[in-house]
Amino acid sequence: MRKHLSVALIALASAVAPAMAQEKSLQAWEPPPAEAESKLVGLPVYSSDNEKVGQVSQVWMRSGKQVVFAEMSGFLGIGPSATVEVPPAMYRQRADRVELTMPASQVRKILPKPQS
Repeated sequence: MRKHLSVALIALASAVAPAMAQEKSLQAWEPPPAEAESKLVGLPVYSSDNEKVGQVSQVWMRSGKQVVFAEMSGFLGIGPSATVEVPPAMYRQRADRVELTMPASQVRKILPKPQS
């Protein structure tokens, strides 16, 4: 009986934990300061090898750090586009652009593949 109860408690905990984690992550998002959003939204996004890969579409704050969302598409802007979350450790803010810390070849790997 105790073995069945233990298994049931473990199953319940594993079912509830993701829901609790999701609720916490939803609560962690905050709007950015107005000046941060106005400086970044619309800026081009470049890879570390200087290839334009997208454009900043949104800026949010999480745990006191800016998180950028960028609209990105395939090589030379061809192919399906996707809005991608770019965590603070993955980009540098420049005066005229947002620069990713990864080359364009890695960026393309995370984008959706064109439909044939």
